[in-house]
Amino acid sequence: MGQQKKDSGINFDGRKDKTLAVEKIGSSYHSKKITEQHMVLVAEPGSTYLGHVTPSSGSASSIKTMGCDGTVVNTGFNIL
Repeated sequence: MGQQKKDSGINFDGRKDKTLAVEKIGSSYHSKKITEQHMVLVAEPGSTYLGHVTPSSGSASSIKTMGCDGTVVNTGFNIL
């Protein structure tokens, strides 16, 4: 059998988590819970774990290619 060419790329999956953050008010520091988007990145082929990231903005203008699992949050509700 011939070898199949595998496309290379980076896949992601994410979720929103409550995260403990430190806020400075005046000269004192206070902890509070904030909601952050956390994403895991995996390189293909080979499913190599690259790490977790927390996006600083919602802009995707520099992304060339993406892959994701088929959950509704990633694909939209009525996608066939």
